[in-house]
Amino acid sequence: MGRCSDARDRLLATAARLIHERGYTAVSVSDICNEAGLKKGSFYHFFPSKHALVLATLDRFAEYQEARMRAAIESGTSARQQLVGMLTGLYNGYVAAQRSFGAANGCPLGNLAQEMAHRDAELRAKLASIFSRWQTRLTQLLELGRSRGELEVPDPRQSAEAIIAFLQGSTLLAKVTSDPDVFLRLAHGVLALAKAELPRVEAPELEPSR
Repeated sequence: MGRCSDARDRLLATAARLIHERGYTAVSVSDICNEAGLKKGSFYHFFPSKHALVLATLDRFAEYQEARMRAAIESGTSARQQLVGMLTGLYNGYVAAQRSFGAANGCPLGNLAQEMAHRDAELRAKLASIFSRWQTRLTQLLELGRSRGELEVPDPRQSAEAIIAFLQGSTLLAKVTSDPDVFLRLAHGVLALAKAELPRVEAPELEPSR
């Protein structure tokens, strides 16, 4: 059994990487243990199932993401710079992945949501919670930018939701076209969404099924 001091971390890191590369259903407990250099006994000492391990990787990802956003907000960097930095950061990460591995695998949250959200209610709820927390932090950033006079933001919460959707779409487009410059071409769109009036549209009435 691996040392308790690092075995759990190795399982979390390995699972996150493999599932990002291959997808949830294509990765087994054996794959994770083999890549991590651990016995299955170590795995089941920490996690009752692959499902439980993946939920734990999502918690870790959310904590890391929130810590980065919190640090950025507290750094004093302007909201405008931070918004553009999100897309330029994605660009740099994509280019680095292409150089190291020959391809980039897209957003780990977006990939997992597309594969599993319709199959697994618990994973769907966890992913929804992470996106909600991300939206909360973005809302705080936009509110701060508005209070400083850096951006004219009519509705910070609505704009934050639109920006998340925009970032996910940009990542998917870059992935399927294998074109990291997508992020640079669309960087201005983040600022446009932050400042846009986004009125709500009433849902259309559905025709009764026959």
